[in-house]
Amino acid sequence: MSFTSKSHDMKVTPSQIQALYTFTRDHFVEHYDLQTELVDHLSNGIETQWQENPNLDFKDALNREFKKFGVFGFQDLITERTKAMEKRYFSFIWRFFKDYFSFPKVALTVFLIALCYTLLRLLPAEIGVGVVYGIYLLSVLFIFYKLFKFKKQQGAKEKKWMLEDMIFNQIGYSNIGILPLYLFSWPFNPTNLEAEWLLIILSIALPCLCLFLHIIANIIPQKAEELLEETYPEYRIA
Repeated sequence: MSFTSKSHDMKVTPSQIQALYTFTRDHFVEHYDLQTELVDHLSNGIETQWQENPNLDFKDALNREFKKFGVFGFQDLITERTKAMEKRYFSFIWRFFKDYFSFPKVALTVFLIALCYTLLRLLPAEIGVGVVYGIYLLSVLFIFYKLFKFKKQQGAKEKKWMLEDMIFNQIGYSNIGILPLYLFSWPFNPTNLEAEWLLIILSIALPCLCLFLHIIANIIPQKAEELLEETYPEYRIA
């Protein structure tokens, strides 16, 4: 890999592309998908310079292109591209949520709510309290397991991807989603659980919690991998 080789056909060569990836990493761009955006931007700028001056050295062209970013280097563009990519990724994530609520799945959710209400109504109140705490505990353990598994998978990869980091953080934040269940259940006693309004809230909250965790921890990571493989062919290789 040479930083000083020239391009006779006015195109950045594969070895120079790799040099650009190294350059972005050396300037604190850690995510490969964001590196790819910057490499594309730099290579286009370098090729434009070569159209005006074919004898310009690759390293000199790169330094000139980098100076265009100003005193803060890539930071402003990183911030801009990060916001754009986050907006794009979250739009896909929101689409996955909406797509999941098609008629068969909505019908299943309604059935689970009715089943949960029936069970809490028929079970002794003491057992009902245990069910609430048990589901909360299993949910927390499930999240910790998914976080551990996802982090292990990330650690085994050479390249870091912004979307994967976003998913990892989102799985961690899903603990906030199950916190209301704990806050509702913490002051419970068997007498409280006999209240009709409380049975209705729990009957809705418990199935929705399970659905929420399923989408966050299973559906979205699976769809995100498909999106990354479609957007970046290098992801499949990685």
